[in-house]
Parts: sequence; structure tokens; C-alpha cells
Amino acid sequence: MKLTGINQITLRVNDLRLAEEFYSDILGIKLDHRVGANISFLRLNSDMLVLVKAETPGSPDARDIRVDHFGFRLASDAEVDAAANYLEDKGVHMVTRPAHRREGRAFFVMDPDGNLVEFYSISKSITNP
Repeated sequence: MKLTGINQITLRVNDLRLAEEFYSDILGIKLDHRVGANISFLRLNSDMLVLVKAETPGSPDARDIRVDHFGFRLASDAEVDAAANYLEDKGVHMVTRPAHRREGRAFFVMDPDGNLVEFYSISKSITNP
């Protein structure tokens, strides 16, 4: 089996419109389509992020997270730093500040439902040996 990518990530959210605002308005992922009042499909190139209204509400404080985290790749360390500044200016909850790691630079935020979202870059030496 040779997997070629991730088809979609599906998140259960408490407030669909608030989640759409975070992922579309703040992060810039385009709304592709909605299915009824409880499901939104957002597209980033060929990747899909699906937001589904949770049947039972969750609390960001409960830390009962079903998805550990997912990440968005940025082109450079400078873009990672700029993204952190942008998100902080938008009032997004910063979990960590940008820091170097073995393969690049990264930081984490929480979305409105407490899902952990990573933003990272990969060093050129890793991507182009």
C-alpha cells in the first residue's frame, strides 16, 4: 500500500459557525460547501477539513480530545513567526510560541473547541537533501 496523502480531517465542534470563522476567516481555508445545517466542508488545495456539529457538547477545559493535533505546513521559518504574530493579534489562544525543532520551526494554538493545531516549517536540508 502506498498512501499519497490525507483525504480529510473531520472535527466535531460545539459551534459550527464559530469554527467556520476560525478556519475560514482567520486561517483562510475556503468554505467548499455545507451539508444541511450541521456539516461544513472546507478546502485547502486538495485537502479537506470537515467540521461536524457535535451531538453532545464538549468543553475545551475537559481535555477530552479525540484528535491529538494536526498541522499546517508553512514555507519558511519566517512565515511561521509571521503566522504566530497574526494569530496572536486575532486573539487566538497560543499554546506555545514559535521554536526551532530538529526539522524546522513550529508553534501550537487551540481552536475554539480546544483542538490543538500546529503550524510548522520544514528545513530546506530536510526537504531537499
